[in-house]
Amino acid sequence: MNMEIKHVVVLMMENRSFDHMLGLLDHPKLTKVIDEPVPNPIDPADPASERFEPFELATDTLSADPKHGFPDVMRQLTAKGPPWSAPYQLTSSGYAWNYHQRRGFPGNEVLGCFPERLLPALSTLAKEYAVCTRWFCSVPSETWPNRLFAHAGTSAGLVENVERPYGEKTVFELLSEAKRSWQIFFGDIPQVAVFPELAWHDGGPRFSRLSKFFDRARKGTLPNYSFIEPRHFGSAVQSQHPLARVLLGERLIAEVYNAIIANRDAWNSTVLLITYDEHGGFYDRLPPPLAVPPTPGSRDPKHGFTFDLLGPRVPAVVVSPWIEREQVDKEVHDHTSIIATLRDLLELDATLTKRDAVAVGITHLLTRSEPRQPAVLPPIPAVRAAEQGPARWAEGVAPDGTIILNDFQEQLVRLALRLEEAGPPLPSGARGVPPDPLPAPPFKSEAEIGEFIEAFRRRQLAQM
Repeated sequence: MNMEIKHVVVLMMENRSFDHMLGLLDHPKLTKVIDEPVPNPIDPADPASERFEPFELATDTLSADPKHGFPDVMRQLTAKGPPWSAPYQLTSSGYAWNYHQRRGFPGNEVLGCFPERLLPALSTLAKEYAVCTRWFCSVPSETWPNRLFAHAGTSAGLVENVERPYGEKTVFELLSEAKRSWQIFFGDIPQVAVFPELAWHDGGPRFSRLSKFFDRARKGTLPNYSFIEPRHFGSAVQSQHPLARVLLGERLIAEVYNAIIANRDAWNSTVLLITYDEHGGFYDRLPPPLAVPPTPGSRDPKHGFTFDLLGPRVPAVVVSPWIEREQVDKEVHDHTSIIATLRDLLELDATLTKRDAVAVGITHLLTRSEPRQPAVLPPIPAVRAAEQGPARWAEGVAPDGTIILNDFQEQLVRLALRLEEAGPPLPSGARGVPPDPLPAPPFKSEAEIGEFIEAFRRRQLAQM
């Protein structure tokens, strides 16, 4: 094990692109997105079509929650309809068009970019430590497959969200085999629970409430690997999934960082990576590169995608006392770079798939001979619960009073219901889909959702 770094912490947020979050970063080594825009027409087939360019957002709230399934992402990247196959003609000019087609609105908001003042924690850490300018999500699609790649180096041959148990081997099991400690810290219903083997793996319990991370960080008792999944539901939602206010996620980022630096020994032996599972349909100027399929012959059964292309670029900030200020990492990364980093720093011998076997980690950023003093974050503006009703943290309220969950929240609820069933996970490589998707129960208050989540957590994950 690397003598300096004993702890790796990964905080994975939701559905934001690099340019959407960091494209306006005032950094001496970066070009702002507004200085090299890619115009996005509403209708790529019409030369006279209205065109939008990236612009600065005025507030931390949005009305846009773009679609970001595989067909949507490919239209965003190519400004063309199917079929899509190599050689891909990527232009990054279809974001406004796809939003207009799918949502019926002009689409300019998907090109909006946050200024530093609205992202005080993420922007400060990006400048004080290292920002990765070529970190792409693993699949040109939505949340489920990208988070699966982060843990297992594969999405089981699927390019869409399928909320069923998975049996693929994960990096957590590699850590156990190497006698390294690990823990998953979560806010409510964690997507990583799709791997039921992890809940009580090797002596468990392996899932802990988020408050436990802060306690252990301050006490200097973090495991070798901590994976943090934020709150996805309620007025205190932290994941930054649209339409939620990003300032709540900023507060979480600051809390994680401040807990680590509160213990000097922990700070001196830790690498913190903050990244996002996928781009959420928001504009990014840089087309993704080709990729190594996780297994030979990988092909999604619905769209025929062969996993030979990464998804759009997402924010990735690496924090450690062993990193100089204002570092820019231009290496190509995807979420399997998390697995590669753990392999490098924690001396794991095995790989999971051909994708993570060729992935580049971030150890090359650890160049200092002595650890730095931690940078101080600016204060994060408070957000009152009254400002974060169901129209912000979900999709609103139906006429009958039922809260309309966003797609990801519905899928997490269905996952929780699925895991309550007694059946085992499908074997590695299985592509089966549950025959009858379980409907999410109607919730008419945040309290009802909280009761559902608490019951699930106590039965399936944490006993404390």
